[in-house]
Amino acid sequence: MDQLDAQRQATLNEKRQLRLQSELLEQYNLHLHAMLLQQQQQLQQLKGDLTSLAQSEQHALPLVHQMLNELTPFVARDLPFLSQERELRLQDLVQLLNRADMNLAEKYRQVLDAYQIEMEYGETIEAYQAMLNERQVNFFRLDRTALYYQTLNAQQSALWDPATQQWQILSPTDNLSLRMPSLLLENDKRLAY
Repeated sequence: MDQLDAQRQATLNEKRQLRLQSELLEQYNLHLHAMLLQQQQQLQQLKGDLTSLAQSEQHALPLVHQMLNELTPFVARDLPFLSQERELRLQDLVQLLNRADMNLAEKYRQVLDAYQIEMEYGETIEAYQAMLNERQVNFFRLDRTALYYQTLNAQQSALWDPATQQWQILSPTDNLSLRMPSLLLENDKRLAY
């Protein structure tokens, strides 16, 4: 009888153990089910975000192209300073926008950089040498208000006239007034060496 009681006690303990294990597994399954539901909701949210992002890119890419399309004629109508550099920048942007391996954010950043550079031209004074009609001349740019050139021997100067899109030769008196930027350019050259 003691053996039967011991066996019954062991069976009851095993039953309690199994019931406790069953309750723990039910709680664990409920927890997993809640996590699964939450992950499904997050997945739906991510799918919605991806759809929204794709739609945003569909709207943003044409905007970036439009920004470049508006910058190109602006540069063409602007004072003709640093023409090769500015034209090359625009050509590089056209190629960049057509690259499939470049993400939209980088394309947008590059176009904004070009806008920033163009904006800074309107806030700076610059003197430099470059070729004009097959001769080397000194250029002097005052913001976007005026662009002058003067021959290296300082015998002739001209001002760019945006209305006629031509150089207007300056009078001898005005030519003399323009010598200072040329001297600054020469001094800068000496300092650069």
